[in-house]
Amino acid sequence: MAEPGATQESLRRAEGKMERAEQALEAGEPGAAARLAAAEAELEAALDAMLDAQPDVDDEYFDDDDGKDPDEAFAWHMRKAVDASALGAEDDATPLDAALPLILPFASLQCKGRAQATSKTIGEGVVVDDLDARPLYAKLGNAKATALLPRLLTKHRLVALNLEFCRAASLLDVIAETQHASLKRLNLNAVDADPLIVTRVLGCCVRLEVVGLFRHVRLEDDALVALGKASGNSLRELSVSGCSLLTDTGIAALVAHAPSLSFLDATRCSKLTNASLEKLAPLPLTGLVCYANAALSAYGALRSPLLRRLDCTGSRDLTGVSIAKLARTCSTHLEVLNLSWCIAINDDAPKALGAHCPNLSWLSLHGNRTVTDVGINALAAGCLQLRALDVSGCAGVTDYLRKEGVFEAKFPRVVTWTLHT
Repeated sequence: MAEPGATQESLRRAEGKMERAEQALEAGEPGAAARLAAAEAELEAALDAMLDAQPDVDDEYFDDDDGKDPDEAFAWHMRKAVDASALGAEDDATPLDAALPLILPFASLQCKGRAQATSKTIGEGVVVDDLDARPLYAKLGNAKATALLPRLLTKHRLVALNLEFCRAASLLDVIAETQHASLKRLNLNAVDADPLIVTRVLGCCVRLEVVGLFRHVRLEDDALVALGKASGNSLRELSVSGCSLLTDTGIAALVAHAPSLSFLDATRCSKLTNASLEKLAPLPLTGLVCYANAALSAYGALRSPLLRRLDCTGSRDLTGVSIAKLARTCSTHLEVLNLSWCIAINDDAPKALGAHCPNLSWLSLHGNRTVTDVGINALAAGCLQLRALDVSGCAGVTDYLRKEGVFEAKFPRVVTWTLHT
């Protein structure tokens, strides 16, 4: 079994290769498609290795196939996972308050007779409404956790369920059947599941507010159509980062039913065009992440004055004029702006930010060669709350500004000068 630190480092390397391969493909470099395919395979292998590098627990209970109740098995493993000396209790009387935080946030538990409750009474003594299954998978392993969870899902109606990076594809049908009326927050990030089943879950759950669908690379527009129709009125936050098959059609269908959507992460959704930004324009967005979507540039069309966070990294045609329009719209609300490798950006952008966005605290102009001292000086005059600023790779910013102490004097609150490595 690989060490956890080693698997995390492998994952970071694989993500870096993936990003460079995508940039090469966008730039039309020879052999880029093959590099991207290889990078995707390496990333999937790294994710698998990370999931495999979980500690096993005692197999004693499951090796004895005597028909024990799944709830009892669940409680037994929770007791085994906790150090008895830290609990100050015998193995057969582990307090729920000590055992269950391994998988459930304490605030989400409502215990009947908490002083007497033990982990053996989980079936009838606890109302579970918020379940983070990741520690359960880590403690029990994939097969055992997946075997136990259906019983828990059948007995309890959840408000929130986190299956991020869990091999839990086989649970999705159970979720659709048992949790469709209660779930508000559903995290399926990197759960490698049949897109048809994922779409069914999204279409069954009618109260979803926060949904994570990171790296569902086979997911298509019909998933957003289903999500919008089922939960559009309640949906507030959505991540479709890495869902590379999604198009403007899916975004349009979602927006038509989700007037309250306030946050969208559409990282690496390379099929999206400015038509999607036009559809998103009237929404009350507070955050929009469009990292590595080179075709998107019409950010000036966004009309939400509440926008606090915007990531436009890699936009080929985004101009200073467009950012100036956005700065006037967002004004005092804008706090985080990533303009890395937006190569058409010039001094119009930092000038406008200095004039209209006094609460900007994080800004990257990394790699934008036409930004000069003029723009940086305007930024320094107006953005007095800046605490993170990256102008590395901005060839138009002179050596004078790069001299030791000069930047510090112009931006006294900045504590981080390099946001990219």
